[in-house]
Amino acid sequence: MKRVLPADSEILHYLYQDGGIHGEKIAMRFRWLLVVLIFLLIIVMFFKGQVREASWSVIPVSIFIVYNVFLQLMFRMGKIPYWIRYMSVFVDVSVLSLHIYVYSLLFSELAVSVTASIFIYHILLFLSVLRYDRKLVIFATVYTIFCFNLIYYMRYPDIDKSLIGMVVSSDPAGHFYKSMYMAMFGIMLLHIPRLVVELIRRQEGIIADKKESEVKLMLETQEKKFLEEKLSYEQEVNIELNEKNDQIRQQNEELQQLVSTRDKLQSVISHDLRNPLTVVNSVSETLADHSDQMDPEDVHKAIRVIHETNARGLILLDNLLNWSRMQTGKIRIVPSSVPLNPVVSDMIILFREGASEKGIKLRCDINPQINAWCDEDTFRTIVRNLISNAIKFTPRDGSVAIEAELTEGETLLTVRDTGVGISPANQKRLFALKESLSNPGTANEKGSGLGLSLVREFIELNRGRLEVESAEGKGSIFRVFLPGSHGT
Repeated sequence: MKRVLPADSEILHYLYQDGGIHGEKIAMRFRWLLVVLIFLLIIVMFFKGQVREASWSVIPVSIFIVYNVFLQLMFRMGKIPYWIRYMSVFVDVSVLSLHIYVYSLLFSELAVSVTASIFIYHILLFLSVLRYDRKLVIFATVYTIFCFNLIYYMRYPDIDKSLIGMVVSSDPAGHFYKSMYMAMFGIMLLHIPRLVVELIRRQEGIIADKKESEVKLMLETQEKKFLEEKLSYEQEVNIELNEKNDQIRQQNEELQQLVSTRDKLQSVISHDLRNPLTVVNSVSETLADHSDQMDPEDVHKAIRVIHETNARGLILLDNLLNWSRMQTGKIRIVPSSVPLNPVVSDMIILFREGASEKGIKLRCDINPQINAWCDEDTFRTIVRNLISNAIKFTPRDGSVAIEAELTEGETLLTVRDTGVGISPANQKRLFALKESLSNPGTANEKGSGLGLSLVREFIELNRGRLEVESAEGKGSIFRVFLPGSHGT
């Protein structure tokens, strides 16, 4: 089925309005060209002395000039009615016919059939096509053939018959064939607007398909962008949720640690710290009430018990205070070059009497020149707890040796005992506060389990590390690695 363009089609609007106006402007330029050519002809005729002929030629030039000026005003006003294109064809064909007719009057009657100006008819037919109006092409063709034959037959009676016989196709039969050829040319021109319409319609279809493809592509792009943004948002939400979950998990772990710490502190305060005070109170009460009835040796033993119990209580209290300060961030680490021998010697003096009671030999084998880069107060706490722990778990007649040496950029302090040792399972729990071991010593000494946890944390605060080597029944070796004397 033949496709018919709708009345409001963009193609028809362009062809009948914008395209037609453009064609009218081309026709106007062609008229100015004809005006120039005719003026040149007039000038030539004046030089030849053909003043009358030149004067008659001014008439078509004047008509073209007046009509072009009229069109210029119409274009400036922006109002080009549809009928103007028919009027243009009428003026162009009529003026050309008048020009040919006058030329035949002034020069040769046969000019209506053989003058070169006849070819301008075909140009005018082609100009009608540029208005993209098939009806206009038909009108131009019919009117051109009409004028072409009108001026011929108006002049035919005056044409010399001998001239007609001498000039090919100048007779009525030849003129008829010329008219038919002109009609065929017009019929052929009728197809041009249709071809143009088909071409533009195809272009319009291509453009429509392209726009549809671009719209689809744009929608797909927007959809893809939306999905990417949605995915990105979901990923951000998931990351944020994971961070929140990690934060909650960390807070739960910290809360559990705080609960464990609280329980441990309550245990230490209620039992481990209270027990030495109870012993001191009981023994001192006995001395206060019955010292005059007791043997001097028993009094001396009681005083020694008070002294040892009080010393253990002070160590426990000092550990508890240090641990509390560390948990609250109030402990300060001020590193300096600390000589190991004096510190270890002070600790040996502190524990000598308790070790002597168990027959334990304390040995210090440290070069006085060996230093460590650390905080002296926390280092004393480290040494005190390691020696106390070694004495506690070393049976009677055992030994505890404290040694030191310099390694690659580090100072190594070793506390070696011949105690009961630590099983592999207990070594994993050795430094965990919530699982810290507080087994009684070989002489049933009590402990809080804070000491080794405090030792590890203090060593880490001093940028050091702790290693443990132990086996059940074979004693234990605690190695403390600290930065060298210059903090390297």
